[in-house]
Amino acid sequence: MNPRTGRNASSTNPRDWDTFDNAVAACEASGYAGVGFVLTKEAGYVGVDFDDCLSDASSAPPHGMRPTEYRYLQALDSYAEVSPSGTGFKVVFKGVIPDEVSRRGFGEGNGIYDSSRYFTVTGQTLSGYDTLRSVSPETLAGFLAEIFPPKAAATRRIPLAGEASALLSYRRSCFPSYSAKNDAGTTRP
Repeated sequence: MNPRTGRNASSTNPRDWDTFDNAVAACEASGYAGVGFVLTKEAGYVGVDFDDCLSDASSAPPHGMRPTEYRYLQALDSYAEVSPSGTGFKVVFKGVIPDEVSRRGFGEGNGIYDSSRYFTVTGQTLSGYDTLRSVSPETLAGFLAEIFPPKAAATRRIPLAGEASALLSYRRSCFPSYSAKNDAGTTRP
């Protein structure tokens, strides 16, 4: 919500944004459940949203979270809080991510953002993760490599001798203009 107009706000239009104090005042006056902030490239913050991975956020670490997400939380080691749903969490840190990664989903409902994204906040920090920190380029590169593994090179299956012969017979029967020259790969009809 735009705190000045009460209308829907855009995560890409700075004219819709306001200060935290004004957003809180508007939230309290209108009865909205909470506030948030917009991630922008200029600010240099990155937000990672992990969904449906907490069973008991009030417990001691690992906060009832799945092992993989807990490992990610430990690696990023920055401000983290419970999502409004109570079943996920968000990590915010200072850093830069490549453009091709921003606004990209990974895993089951998770995402990483550094621009054009509205992040709701609850203030319910995860124990031990109440300080905003910078993430080193090396740590970030390792995290990104794990959540976005390089795609395996496509492998081409070579047909067995009988399959190749059957395939050529099929081509010739279905496509009469397909000639033996095509089989050698020298010309196409």
